[in-house]
Amino acid sequence: MKGFVDERFKMNIYLDTNILVDYVESTNALLVDSLNYLAQCPFVILRSSHYVEYEMAEVRKKRLFFQKVRGELPSKGDSLSNMRQTWELDGQEYEVFRDDITKIVISDFELIEENLGIRFDDHVLHEKLIHPTRDMCLGTKISREDSMVMISCMFPKKDELLDFGVLFSNDKQYLTAIDENAEKVAEVFKKYGLTSPLLLNAKELNNGIEVLNIEENSSKSKDELILFWRQLILNLLIEKQQQFFLGHTIKIGKSDRASDLIFIDVEDSNKTLNDSVGLYFVLNDLSGTIEISKDFDYWDNYSAVALPHVNKEDTTYSFKPSNLQNAILSKLQEKGNLVFYSM
Repeated sequence: MKGFVDERFKMNIYLDTNILVDYVESTNALLVDSLNYLAQCPFVILRSSHYVEYEMAEVRKKRLFFQKVRGELPSKGDSLSNMRQTWELDGQEYEVFRDDITKIVISDFELIEENLGIRFDDHVLHEKLIHPTRDMCLGTKISREDSMVMISCMFPKKDELLDFGVLFSNDKQYLTAIDENAEKVAEVFKKYGLTSPLLLNAKELNNGIEVLNIEENSSKSKDELILFWRQLILNLLIEKQQQFFLGHTIKIGKSDRASDLIFIDVEDSNKTLNDSVGLYFVLNDLSGTIEISKDFDYWDNYSAVALPHVNKEDTTYSFKPSNLQNAILSKLQEKGNLVFYSM
């Protein structure tokens, strides 16, 4: 069925504080366009948390106070570390600008909820976050704030865990600390029965074809950016459902004999082709999915194979489903659709 996306194929992407700050300040067009695309992609659920909401409120408070006093947002070289002590800058007090700043920050959160579909209430601060956050902070070089962000990313509520998630950040120091303490990070997550999130670095996004730094100015068009993200999401979907992943659809030269066939490449020569109740296709443009019944044989060079089957020399197979509308068959014959066994 085209358009419907099973929850098991939706990608939870959790946005770090600085990602959301950059979004509302709109200083990075590539980041804004990226998040707007992800928000409307049916395979993505953008998430954040109460903790990020609270942290972001203070970050924006400091940056807006700086802007009110000096006429521009602080640059990366401007230190705001002492501002929390006095809330005074260049002889001016925060209270003078308090009401305006409060209105702006509240509108920030309304913009995020409306444009990105994020509900901060989906990841609440609950008592079961305390011990894993404590252990992460004490056992690694990761700060208490960043430890809380990472744990709450995968532990939305005390009775809810995510089995697969992605943490999207542009904080190089944070991501480096996680990488340098990878073994201890994994140990803490395992201790509390949590799944470690995958990491997406805004400064080094890799979709398997190219690497993109969306923190830098780029000549990449919006259409090119969307194509980049589509490939990245397709790769994440394969990783999330690796157990059920079969391969990609491929195009074979035109012939009357192949006109009603679908061709797939299993890619991994050691993977066994198994029987199933059906196949689940994720369309290459991420517009939706199509599921079909397994009412056909797999053919290897136009000869039916007995399942389970492995051919290490040739991983290309074809099959001829019955009772498919021409439009659906044509879509499934396109190159680059992901093919999974029905679950």
